[in-house]
Amino acid sequence: MISINGFNNDGEALAAELDVKFMDYTDAIDQILEDDCITDYLSQDELLSIVVSGADQEQTDRVLSYVQSCTSGQQNVYCASGNSEEAAAAHDVGLSLGKYQAFLELQELDPSVTPEQIQGMTMKEIRMKIATLSESSSQEESSVPQNGQGNGSGQGNSHGSEGHSSGWGKADN
Repeated sequence: MISINGFNNDGEALAAELDVKFMDYTDAIDQILEDDCITDYLSQDELLSIVVSGADQEQTDRVLSYVQSCTSGQQNVYCASGNSEEAAAAHDVGLSLGKYQAFLELQELDPSVTPEQIQGMTMKEIRMKIATLSESSSQEESSVPQNGQGNGSGQGNSHGSEGHSSGWGKADN
């Protein structure tokens, strides 16, 4: 069963507007991605986080693959997957699964970040902070000599979010 859960005002409004329960997932995803609200968000360079979560991993992978193919041309759409344990942990701290996954990614770069700080941030703000910290980390790694020698490559680690979605809307719902 397809469902949309809003975890902020934008997400709640979108969840109330869209009626996708009991639809085939391809039809539901198509309707969601074609929604005027979603296309408006994306045209304003906002971020959309789509997290697919379910008990059947094979079905979850199939849905995620479909979502990824539908959004492959969008730079500001993050697709991910999760499981029920991750979803429960996310909801326990008041976050959607997508925002929780971004929080964990950010927390790897800045251990002082708390879920409470993330609750008030949009996905765009979180992703920008991750990008900034990743860039800083990459620059530091490329300038630190390895085994007593400089590597001179200028390359560092990049951090991305690939997975499933559980939220909809510009602020990750």
